[in-house]
Amino acid sequence: MNRTIARAGLLVAVLAGPASADEDYHERLDAAPDGLVQIENVAGEIEVRGTDASEVEVSARLGEAVEELIFERDGDRILIKVEVRGGNGGWGWGSRDGSAELQVSVPEASDLRIEAVSSDISVFAVNGRLGIESVSGDIEIASASPALEATSMSGDVEFEGDGQTADAEITSVSGDVTIRDIGGEVHATSVSGSVELSLGEVSRLRAQSTSGDLSARVRLLADARVELETVSGEIELELGGARDGDYELSTFSGDLDNCFGPRAERRRYSPGRDLKFREGDGERDVRISTMSGSITLCD
Repeated sequence: MNRTIARAGLLVAVLAGPASADEDYHERLDAAPDGLVQIENVAGEIEVRGTDASEVEVSARLGEAVEELIFERDGDRILIKVEVRGGNGGWGWGSRDGSAELQVSVPEASDLRIEAVSSDISVFAVNGRLGIESVSGDIEIASASPALEATSMSGDVEFEGDGQTADAEITSVSGDVTIRDIGGEVHATSVSGSVELSLGEVSRLRAQSTSGDLSARVRLLADARVELETVSGEIELELGGARDGDYELSTFSGDLDNCFGPRAERRRYSPGRDLKFREGDGERDVRISTMSGSITLCD
């Protein structure tokens, strides 16, 4: 796969040719310590790890319908792209395998963009800005990224931070969303699945589930804003630290339990329960609602 061209008295160059299908691939390129790495894959698996080296290294196992693995640098941007013969949703013509299993190491401060059709994605210790999308596949991230956007149309999405402040937006259309150990601004959405949040200090929190339960353990900064909503699912909010704030909770069909402050009241002319109260000086704003499910608010 590598061809070395040497001429007496001249330099020696190593050229990386296209990867042939159904074989192992291993190449590396020098990289900017905080550049952009972009990965595109149709089917298979993608694993990316951050290192202290100033290079990007790719190891891959390619199915027989993979035409080419493009691995190239343009300034501070590196592209890794799997080209498949015949397309057809990640498969080549007939029954030939168009999947690629990619293992990639990048400088830990890299920005990372991943687009995949049918691939599970894992990212570890890559601490630049992250943008990750999979049409069908699970996404697992462990990172100190300050800005993260991750979306799976069909699969679970899990993010674990290191306690630092972040701006995170995580979505699954059909799957669970789990976020742990970050603070800052967090937006979590699942259309068909549960949302589980275990967070540090947040200034903004918005979490939604159309069909699934939602639970959040969180500490609220001064002037924090929280919105939790489900259509069909229970909501549980557990507060640590200061809880002074304005609270507004409502459920159309379900119980409403409050571990501090007043008790909820039944609506006079329609089903459901409502609770609106101020705790302390009211410097935080918490709004929780569900159409079909119970609400629990505790400290």
